[in-house]
Amino acid sequence: MRETFPMVPATQSTLLLMIPLAFVLVGAVGIFLYFFWTARHTDIIVDRDEIVVTGFFYGRTIPMPNVIADAIRIENIDKASPYRLTRRTNGVGLPGYKAGWFRMANGEKALVYVTVKDRVVVVPTTAGYTLLASVENPDAFVAKIRDMAGVGG
Repeated sequence: MRETFPMVPATQSTLLLMIPLAFVLVGAVGIFLYFFWTARHTDIIVDRDEIVVTGFFYGRTIPMPNVIADAIRIENIDKASPYRLTRRTNGVGLPGYKAGWFRMANGEKALVYVTVKDRVVVVPTTAGYTLLASVENPDAFVAKIRDMAGVGG
């Protein structure tokens, strides 16, 4: 004949310790969901006065006078490029999505919004960092910045 022997219930203090753990887990899941959402909903807006990056913790407004427009280029930042990302200092580094602050192979600081590495727009600034961005039409993006900054193609 089978008989059941219930376990002694956990004390109330043990259960109360689980509440903060549950909040931490829910918060971590929420942060990851936010990362996934922003990976598909980040915009870079270029107008006459500034470049505005929206949609993530590291969003930023870069005044157009801080952009070194004649040095903007489109690069493949994989492998041997001086713009290759070498170290994340504060950001997200998931496969296929990098956002936040990184160091590049040339030792400089970069604000990164990269989803593909083969056609990344490199936007040097006078503010001590370079913006690296994967945009859908990099040629038009570069032309627009140069036009707004008053620099020829």
